Amino acid sequence: GSLRLPGGNVSDPSGKEGLAALTAAALRNGGAGRLKPEAFDKALENKAISMGCASEAEDFNATFSCLAEDLPSALGYFADLVRHPGFDDKRLATDQLDQADELKRVEDTPDSITRVLFTKSLFGRSPYGRWGSPSSMKKLSVKDVRNFYSAHFGPRGSLLVITGKFDEAAVLASLEGLFKGWKGQSKTPAYQDAEPLGPTIY
Repeated sequence: GSLRLPGGNVSDPSGKEGLAALTAAALRNGGAGRLKPEAFDKALENKAISMGCASEAEDFNATFSCLAEDLPSALGYFADLVRHPGFDDKRLATDQLDQADELKRVEDTPDSITRVLFTKSLFGRSPYGRWGSPSSMKKLSVKDVRNFYSAHFGPRGSLLVITGKFDEAAVLASLEGLFKGWKGQSKTPAYQDAEPLGPTIY
């Protein structure tokens, strides 16, 4: 299954680049519903359910896969992940370090940093030209993540796709119950035209 929501990295506030990516990582790793991170991970492991979350350029993507007979359980865990993330402090700190290390590797790799600098020059001061760095990542807090999630995650513009062998009517009824009352996000993505910086020397 895959749930796509509008937003993504273009939703990063100025001065808090990398927040969308950190929120996506914390969404998966911080526990969900009434389960702490370790208990949530164990519950998925016991059912051979895999889940992941990612922030892309213009959208967020949350995915899951499971055996057909475990779909009802998977949907329940998935709804908790998307609607009631735990954002555990310790897991968030680990995610933050992992994200900062990944960004540091980008800066240390000539091919990668060249693409980053080209993107910044091409898109300039628009949201598309923002790029996270180790320093911007380390400045982010649990409060930043929670506020970002509340503002940007919701049903408006979302698309949920499920493939496999299942009872369509039963799954639709389950989804209606699991996602009933999910409040719409308060902010829409900042899709804007590029504002190139012009000739630039780095």
